[in-house]
Amino acid sequence: EWDASPTASLLDALEVATSILDPRPEALEKMTQILVSTVGGGGGTAGIVQNKAELDRAANILDNCLNLAVASPENGVGSVVAVAMLEALSTFNEGGRLGSLEPSEESTRFTEKMDRLASKVATAAHAKLAVGDSKFLSGAGVPGRVPNEPPSGVNLQLISSANSVLVDSGLDMPRLFMPPNLLQPSPGHPSPGHPGHRRLQACDVAITATYWLRSNPYTWASSSKGMNQYVTADTTVGVLEFETCGMPLAFNESIPERTLRFRRITLPARRAPMRGFEWDVACARWSPLEQAWVTGGVEVQRPVYWDDVEVACVVYAVPDGNGTAFTAFFVPVEISSTT
Repeated sequence: EWDASPTASLLDALEVATSILDPRPEALEKMTQILVSTVGGGGGTAGIVQNKAELDRAANILDNCLNLAVASPENGVGSVVAVAMLEALSTFNEGGRLGSLEPSEESTRFTEKMDRLASKVATAAHAKLAVGDSKFLSGAGVPGRVPNEPPSGVNLQLISSANSVLVDSGLDMPRLFMPPNLLQPSPGHPSPGHPGHRRLQACDVAITATYWLRSNPYTWASSSKGMNQYVTADTTVGVLEFETCGMPLAFNESIPERTLRFRRITLPARRAPMRGFEWDVACARWSPLEQAWVTGGVEVQRPVYWDDVEVACVVYAVPDGNGTAFTAFFVPVEISSTT
């Protein structure tokens, strides 16, 4: 019986094939599908590649496909190719999650690489999006580890807006709410009054929300730091990015009525709480410096009901317009006794 498990020789062949690939959408989609089957081992988690070196090579092949797509006459990727690439990312991420349960430089680098590739797919898909339009793309994940487990995957919400519209009217969509005049250039970029800032105001704004659906890429994070112990493997992680003229945008707001609402963040499975405790819901932001989930600058939008499967996070700050990760999860609260 032929062994469909990934091998270095299969990746060798794909690297050669990519170097001579005609970057038509059909060819890029097929190449990406072959990557998924190579790394995924034929479906489920039993045969999925967990070796970081092989996953890294597969990610580089996908990166090369993206470079070809952006340099081609297509100047980006349409929905069909983008969805195939999201499915590849979901498969790579699952292999990385299965293969590393401890903090390490290798784990950190791999998660950062997954984030960069997701951002690159979003940028390539934004290139095909008209100003004023939005698009939601859903890449199916690896089938669950247990029967009837809810699906995982990588989803993208893409929004292209004229800067003037955001300044005057803000944004109110199912997955994102922004009040008017919120975004500012990230630190180190032109500030208000600077000629470069006026030039940025004339640019369109690309907004991306990436959802790592029930597939927390930070499972390796130390449980002794921040809120990490409560952020389980099946937690959804959402990453917000804002960009204009190739420059990242950030925001910082202290007035609750002027905060951003990051909506539709799927909660993890609700497990039985410890005796004497009940579950509450919290939101947190990933701190790359601390390698921890921290609650500063974000809180869950109330009310939250016991049967909610999705919540919104109230975001006071997105310090890095290149990508800031948020999540929602269950925290134990001691049941107060009444006498």
